[in-house]
Amino acid sequence: LARRRATVGLDDALNIFDIARSTNRTLIRARFHELVRRHHPDLHGGHAAETMQRVVAAFEVLMEFARQVRQPDPSESAQSAGAAPRTPKGQRAQRGPQQQSRKHVDKVHLYTGRSRVKHMTWCDYFITMGGIAMVWANRRFNMRRVVRMQDVRRIVGRLDLADDYCDLEMQVRGGDHITLEQLPRRIARDIESLVQAASERYERRAALMRHRYVRL
Repeated sequence: LARRRATVGLDDALNIFDIARSTNRTLIRARFHELVRRHHPDLHGGHAAETMQRVVAAFEVLMEFARQVRQPDPSESAQSAGAAPRTPKGQRAQRGPQQQSRKHVDKVHLYTGRSRVKHMTWCDYFITMGGIAMVWANRRFNMRRVVRMQDVRRIVGRLDLADDYCDLEMQVRGGDHITLEQLPRRIARDIESLVQAASERYERRAALMRHRYVRL
C-alpha cells in the first residue's frame, strides 16, 4: 500500500463499507475482506491504490469507533491527569492502526483446496493475501507449514487442466518446490500477482539497505 494515508470521517467510512452504524467488529472485518479482494492494487493494478487507501482508512475508523463504544479506553482518566498511559504488566503494547490494517489485509482469505505437496499425503491449503498455509492431518502426525508470499522466489510453471483449473508449481526460499493442485486459474493469476508485488517490495527494501550500507 502507498505510504500516504487517506483520511475519512465516520460517515464516509460507513458509506464506503455500505453498512449501517454498527459496533459489530465481525461484520466490519468481513466487509473489509470483501473490499480488499475487490480493490487491492496487487490484484487489480496501481489504478486501485487510491480506492484501497480509502478502504483501509475507513476500516481503521470503523474499528476504532467499535472499540471506543464497546470498550471505553481506561487510559483517558490517566491522560486527563497528565500521566502517560501504561501497558498492563504481562500484556503487549497495542498495535497502531496501520499495523492492524496490514495484519487484517494479510489475513484476507482467497481460496481453500487440497493438494499432495512433495508427494506426501493429501494436505489442505489455505490461501490468503499474505501467504499459503498447508496442513497435514492424519492419525500419525499433524503438521502445518506456512509460506509467505515474499518467500516465494518464482513461479516455476502452471499446468492448465479442464474446467478452468490448473496445477501451480512454485519455488520457495531455500530452493524447495511446492505444487498446489486443482487450483482455479483465477486464483493462480492472483497468486502470481501477489508474488510479483511481494518480490518488487523485497527488491526495493534490499536496494534501500544497500544504499544505506554504501553511505555508511
